Amino acid sequence: MDNNRNTGNDGRNDTVPPTPKNFPDGDQISAASWLRAIMEAAIDFAIITTDRNGIIIDWNSGAEKIFGYSRKEVRGSATDIIFTPEDRAGGLPAQELEIARSTGRSVDERWHLRKDGTRFFMSGVMTPVALTQDLGFVKISRNITDRKLAEEALMLSEQRKNMAVQSAGMGEWEWDLQTNVVTLNDQALLLLGWGAERSGLTDNPLIGQAHQLDRPAVEAALQRAKDGIYIFHTEYRVIRDDNQQASWINVYGRVVNHESPEALKMIGVVYDINSRKLLEKQKDDFISVASHELKTPVTAIKVYSEILRERFSGTVENENVHLLDLLNNQVDQLMDLVKTLLDSSALNEGRIALNPEVFDLNESITTRVQQLRVVL
Repeated sequence: MDNNRNTGNDGRNDTVPPTPKNFPDGDQISAASWLRAIMEAAIDFAIITTDRNGIIIDWNSGAEKIFGYSRKEVRGSATDIIFTPEDRAGGLPAQELEIARSTGRSVDERWHLRKDGTRFFMSGVMTPVALTQDLGFVKISRNITDRKLAEEALMLSEQRKNMAVQSAGMGEWEWDLQTNVVTLNDQALLLLGWGAERSGLTDNPLIGQAHQLDRPAVEAALQRAKDGIYIFHTEYRVIRDDNQQASWINVYGRVVNHESPEALKMIGVVYDINSRKLLEKQKDDFISVASHELKTPVTAIKVYSEILRERFSGTVENENVHLLDLLNNQVDQLMDLVKTLLDSSALNEGRIALNPEVFDLNESITTRVQQLRVVL
């Protein structure tokens, strides 16, 4: 390309006179040489100049690196050469020129083609070059494939997360701890018994609707998260807004913005655990009933073994007396187990009392060996 000339398809021959450029050391170069030096230095950018019809006049070394074509190969070609077949079929190269001509700029962000046929995502802007008349266009572009792939990966991850949340029936919430504004999605509102129109709240319903017996534990867990643990995870009962019935939920959240000494924001999920709690209650009820039912026959066995031991005591049946002693010991252990199972409320709340006591390990092993010898 002659840096001082611009020749279009219509045969016009417009001459742009060079303007001297003065430098501190006194050297002078032409404006065209100075412009060429700038273009060649921008190796991360493709700088393409075209005539008024979109025919490529020149491009810089950055364009050579990005597209794979040399300057000589593309001179005289239409800009269609860098567009994908589907975009060419849709007339996008011509649309780009028209938009740039009519509005002063045309933004281009789409997949483009290299010489070897591979594709990359390019972001660019085409603007008209006009001094006293319409001379053509210049397009400055950059390869942003890495950014595009990262955005698509993030979008895919977000879609997968949304699918997982929806399939699990989870609700999502976000709590601005500075303004106390809570945003809940439709599923979270549904779990709390509210309509979808209640999207932004100034009082956190996850706390405000907590059952009065569970609220202290919930507030304590929240405070621990804000004080530095950063994780808020608990399950408790809430009173639904629509029917005032208690409903079990599991809430998980974490501090995601901790740039200041105080927690600024929390995000998390909430999901219904009523079904699980129902199964746990059924299990506890079964244990309670079974324990009561076991108590009667075990007590009877204990009585009968004591009677038999008294009858055999003082006789020559020493071996039978020893066996009855072993039986009584086993029955005592069984009664202790039934007594523990009977305290179902302590089992549910994790309050089973531990009664540590000193025992002789050697004696325990010897007793067990004797029991096995009798059986065998």
